[in-house]
Amino acid sequence: MSYSRITSLLKTLFVSYFFTVLALLAAAFAMYKLNLKQDQMETVIVLLYLLSCFLGGFLTGKTMKNRRLLWGLAFGLVYFLILIGVSFLIRHALYKTAGEILRVLAFCAAGGALGGVAS
Repeated sequence: MSYSRITSLLKTLFVSYFFTVLALLAAAFAMYKLNLKQDQMETVIVLLYLLSCFLGGFLTGKTMKNRRLLWGLAFGLVYFLILIGVSFLIRHALYKTAGEILRVLAFCAAGGALGGVAS
């Protein structure tokens, strides 16, 4: 893998995480104003991960131009690994259950792959 591809992937990760932060802030504001329950917010957060990975997969597919599905999938997996790593550092624990981890992994991978195909 060349240096320019890694740089492109890192730039796309930055854009996607920036979008995630903005979307999570908007979701927190909505939770405050609309008095949403914890279960509802967890669903919203997972959907935001899906949208962020779709955006990242789309941008990655546009920059790589070939093997877009694989690059989108790779983006989703890297996004998930960073997400899990940061979550572990902050909470000193992973998600509640293995099923929840697999669900987030599936959404991140699918979002990235779909974004890559859509590019």
